[in-house]
Amino acid sequence: MKALKITIIIVIAFALICLTAKFMENSVKKAAADTYLPSLEEIPTRKYIQQLLVATGYDIGPKGVDGEIGTDTNAAWGRAECDQFAVEMMERQGY
Repeated sequence: MKALKITIIIVIAFALICLTAKFMENSVKKAAADTYLPSLEEIPTRKYIQQLLVATGYDIGPKGVDGEIGTDTNAAWGRAECDQFAVEMMERQGY
């Protein structure tokens, strides 16, 4: 009888953990869907993208603003997207 009670408690705890994880996953997906940062193709010029990144403090590599979207610019754009998402999540949480 005692083993059955322990098993039931474990099953309930596991179900609660799964429900909590699913809720958090859905919250993150919704937040990501509400976040908008234009894609590289939507911004008028490549130099503008690089100027925007540099002006906001992102390192676009040793060549600087050259109008070429290479690995350094793509990496900087990815960091900017992550930072924007993090800020928006913090704002939603009231920080």
